[in-house]
Amino acid sequence: MMNLRLSTHVIRCFSVEFILIVIMFHFPSEAFASFLSSGGMPVQDAGGANCLATQEIELVKLLNDYRARRGLSKVTASLSLTKVARIHADDLQNNRPDQGKDARGMKCNMHSWSSKGFWKGGCYTGDHLYADLMRQKPRELTANAYDDVGYEAAYWNSNTPIDPQTVIESWLRSSDHRALLFETNKWEGINFVSVGVGFSNNYAVIWIGTLKDPLGSLLPCSQTKQKQL
Repeated sequence: MMNLRLSTHVIRCFSVEFILIVIMFHFPSEAFASFLSSGGMPVQDAGGANCLATQEIELVKLLNDYRARRGLSKVTASLSLTKVARIHADDLQNNRPDQGKDARGMKCNMHSWSSKGFWKGGCYTGDHLYADLMRQKPRELTANAYDDVGYEAAYWNSNTPIDPQTVIESWLRSSDHRALLFETNKWEGINFVSVGVGFSNNYAVIWIGTLKDPLGSLLPCSQTKQKQL
């Protein structure tokens, strides 16, 4: 793990030729191919398998069902946004960045990221002062392969496993989340096309964006061979 992360930082500092030598030295051939296809992230940081698990499938289906009832188009499960969602769900579960406060004493919420990963950490507060901390994560975590911002809805429950129906119903009861997911109020006309989902024990995370993912979409694991990105 130490070598892989070092390689990621080296990318930002040296020439392309040297980067490739370092990556090939640390990565087995299959992982190296996967590194390139995943937009420059090391394999174990790629957010899981390149297919959708049962919980993830159900949450995407529920979201699209509710969107269809409102005359909205379906959003496609995005490899990039699902990568971001899975990584953030794991960060929330393992590091609890939502439990702290910022320098002003304002409480961090579930859009916060810890400083214990390869990403930029920070406390997201209810006044949205640090909005770019969240919105730029698709660019940051895919090395600009997904070259657009994303928007997040997050959920926590003390009971596990989390039921996707409970998650979507919780968001439906929130006027802000409802407006985001169903493109009303300030989100009217934004035309979301891509979605990413992630679950980690007590947390569920969804990311949504307006860019069709250049890295492709995800199918249910039952329809594809499950392998690491």
